[in-house]
Amino acid sequence: MKILYFDINGTILNAADKAKPLLADGLLEKAVRAAGFERLVCVSSMVTVLHAYRQAGRTPDAHEFILGHCDGTFQDLDWFRATARMVEKPSSRVESIDEEADWYYMDDYAVEYLERAQRFDLLAEQLGKRILVTGPGSDGADVLDWLRRTENGARG
Repeated sequence: MKILYFDINGTILNAADKAKPLLADGLLEKAVRAAGFERLVCVSSMVTVLHAYRQAGRTPDAHEFILGHCDGTFQDLDWFRATARMVEKPSSRVESIDEEADWYYMDDYAVEYLERAQRFDLLAEQLGKRILVTGPGSDGADVLDWLRRTENGARG
C-alpha cells in the first residue's frame, strides 16, 4: 500500500496559513491521486487540536476539520474520508510510519522529528527520496515535483 504521511502548516500551507499557490484549488489532491497514494496519514499538530476539542466534549468531524484546515488543497471530502487517517500522537509522528509499506513523508519539520526519534538512518537514506522537507516560503512546486517522482518509486 502506498502511503503519504503529511504535515499541513508550512508544508502545504504558507506562513499565513493559506494554501501554497501551486497546491491550491485541489491541485495537491490531483497530484496525490495521480501519484497513486492509497492512504493518507495526517501527522499535523492540527490533529492535537482535534484531540483537545474532543477532550473538551466537542465532537467535530475529524475529516471535515482537517480538510477545512488544508485550505482547498484537498477538495473531495468523500475521497478524503475514505483514504485519510490521523496519527494518534503528532509529536511522535515518525514512529507512526509503516516502513513495511510503500511510504512517503512530507513535513517542514521532518528533520527535527526524525532526529527526535533518533532515526538518523532514515534521514540519511531517504531525505529527498521518501522524505521531503519543504518550508512555508515555497510555492508548492517542490511538493509537486516530489510527488511526480514518487510515481516511479523512491529512487529520487
